[in-house]
Amino acid sequence: MRGACPFCSAAFDLEAPSAALVCPTCRNEFEVFGVSRPQEAAVVAAPAFIPAPVAGGGEGIPTAPTAPACARHPGNAAVTACTRCGDFVCGVCATQVDGAMVCVPCFEHKRTQGELFSQQITFTLPRTSLYTGIVALVGGWCGLGVICGPIAIATGVMAIREIRRQPALKGRGNAIAGIILGSVGTLGNVGIYLFGILSTGK
Repeated sequence: MRGACPFCSAAFDLEAPSAALVCPTCRNEFEVFGVSRPQEAAVVAAPAFIPAPVAGGGEGIPTAPTAPACARHPGNAAVTACTRCGDFVCGVCATQVDGAMVCVPCFEHKRTQGELFSQQITFTLPRTSLYTGIVALVGGWCGLGVICGPIAIATGVMAIREIRRQPALKGRGNAIAGIILGSVGTLGNVGIYLFGILSTGK
C-alpha cells in the first residue's frame, strides 16, 4: 500500500494499514489509519410471498401467494378466466356456454348479439320465410300463393328485423329470398284469379 507524508508529501510504502509512522524524508511523526473498502451489496431476490402483518406492527409467518381475485367480486378468489375477455371470474360469475367459460358481461354481449349457438338453432324465421315462399310460388296455381305468400313476406320481414337487432344471427339471405318468392307467388296467384275472372266474364 502506498502513502504520502502529510508534511513533505514524500511517497513511501505502508507496511500496515494503521500505525504510527516516521517520514523517512523529513523525519516527522504521524499516524495512519486504514479504511477498508466497503463491500458491494449482495443482490437478494425478492420473496415469492408477502409476510402477513400481526398485532403490534410486526410481521408474522410468511404465507403462500393467494389466488387472483374475481374482476367483479374482489372478495372472491377466481376459479378461472373468461375465454372471451380474459378477466378472472369466481364461481358465482363463471358461466359455461357453447363449451366455453365466460364472465357475465361477455355472456350478456353474446346473448344480445345473437352469438349463442342455442339462439342460432332456434332462429327459424329465415328458413320459414324461404320454405313458405317456395310453396307460394310453386303452388300458386292452386290457390296456395294467396295464403303462403303473405306468410313468407311477414316472416321474412320479422327475420330481417331480428337480424338487425342481433347481428350475429344468420339467415338474412333466406329471409330476403322468402320475401321475394312470397311476393311473386302472391302476385302470380292474384294474376291467375284476375285472368280467370276476366276470361269468365267474356
